[in-house]
Amino acid sequence: MIRRMLKRDFSQNKMIITILFMFIMLSNLLMASASSNVINLLNSMDRLFKVSSAPYFVQMHAGEVNQKLIGSFVERTPFVKNSKQRY
Repeated sequence: MIRRMLKRDFSQNKMIITILFMFIMLSNLLMASASSNVINLLNSMDRLFKVSSAPYFVQMHAGEVNQKLIGSFVERTPFVKNSKQRY
């Protein structure tokens, strides 16, 4: 019964069904492309953070910056890696 209904509908409305099929295929293509872009973006962000050795946290402060105090903290803290600045 359903097969007959679909067959009759397709024989009467070929153009509408073809256009509808094309829109569905286009929407699937765009969804796949968008998900691929999101995955690539997340992977590139992960690689950027690994290569740049970004800190896990950043501390904000107010007032004058005491470079000697920061330098002594960097020297005695074992988990600070690759300190490029000289204190």
